[in-house]
Amino acid sequence: MASVTPGYTFTGTTDPITHTKLNLVAQPTVALSAGEVTTAKLASAITITQLTFGGPVFCTDIQALSGAGAVNVTTLITEVTTTGADALTLADGTNGQFKIIRMVSDGGDGTLTPTTKTGFSTITFNDVGDTVVLQFRTTSGWWVVSNYGCTVA
Repeated sequence: MASVTPGYTFTGTTDPITHTKLNLVAQPTVALSAGEVTTAKLASAITITQLTFGGPVFCTDIQALSGAGAVNVTTLITEVTTTGADALTLADGTNGQFKIIRMVSDGGDGTLTPTTKTGFSTITFNDVGDTVVLQFRTTSGWWVVSNYGCTVA
């Protein structure tokens, strides 16, 4: 059984909780059920290293954007329905953040212009299925990591 000196207080990132501080022989395996860890249950950010998934990973919070407007930076995925020649914007994100944008209904071309970017000026979604994966870097803005069918100019 794990033990910690009574009254010992862990102090966050400068004093992380480790398996050796808990007097464990090896790193433990932790199993979490759906809904056990949510942002509402965390006091602040949490860092997890060497995370392994034993099954599929789902993203259930998806922005549905219809027509011109702002692609948000608060969800991983945005599904775009164009209603004409739509202008799309994307604000700066958080360092290391990924963003996936996919066209799900084609009523015309949707042209994305991020606030800060490197290597391109615009990304145009022409057809259903066009998808781009972007990553934000504080020093250089959004970068195209992957592109399927979009016109990157």
